[in-house]
Amino acid sequence: MAEREGYGELLAAHRMPLRSVLSPIGLFLLPVAILSTVLACTERFGPAARSAGAAVALGCVVLAALAVRRDRRTAHRMPVVFWYADGLVIARTDEPPAAHGLDGITPYEHTVTVRNGRSRGSSSTVTQIPVLELRGPGGAPVLTLNGRAQTARFAALLAARRAPAARALLAAGERLEFGPFAVTPEGLVLDGVPHPWSRVRALRITARRVLLELTDGPARPIAIRDVPHLRTLDALVREHAAALD
Repeated sequence: MAEREGYGELLAAHRMPLRSVLSPIGLFLLPVAILSTVLACTERFGPAARSAGAAVALGCVVLAALAVRRDRRTAHRMPVVFWYADGLVIARTDEPPAAHGLDGITPYEHTVTVRNGRSRGSSSTVTQIPVLELRGPGGAPVLTLNGRAQTARFAALLAARRAPAARALLAAGERLEFGPFAVTPEGLVLDGVPHPWSRVRALRITARRVLLELTDGPARPIAIRDVPHLRTLDALVREHAAALD
């Protein structure tokens, strides 16, 4: 299919990660299995309690085996993404492969915060997971990647393709739209308000916000998930700021 669509050289292949059912089940089964095994092996609890403990321990083993079997079957059905120079192909076991040209793909980056172990009397662990959403024409969802390595890799591939074309359009006097931002040869526009390049210092990007820093102070923060092609926008702003230094 990639050859038929003319997508060019294969750059990367990525199998989507499995959402395992074994891990959450294991968090419950492990302490239950340990306690029931101790109960089954301790004579002072009596034969009835020992039999019950053995039955529970056996049940834990059966449930764990079923979870492993389910994960193995599901792993073979996870889609594989083939990333080419000019497009991507998503191959699924039970469906025809889906091809998408990169010119029609719009990336959005954001971060999801997950809290683990939150309970009364215990501290919680906060994990921030980077997410890259790829959308097609009209905002139709194409693919969602998560994890620092995967999102950084594929976002960089898209930015490397987009940035040269963006520079050429700016050199020709075009206006480029990036959600609430717009880039023109004269400067940066935010919410319809133009800021000449002489006033633009940088974009400060956090896990949730994009903040435009101006010479007379920052503009209002923008939600990072509302800014398409964020890395291309950041590259253009950096280049113009460096040219003024």
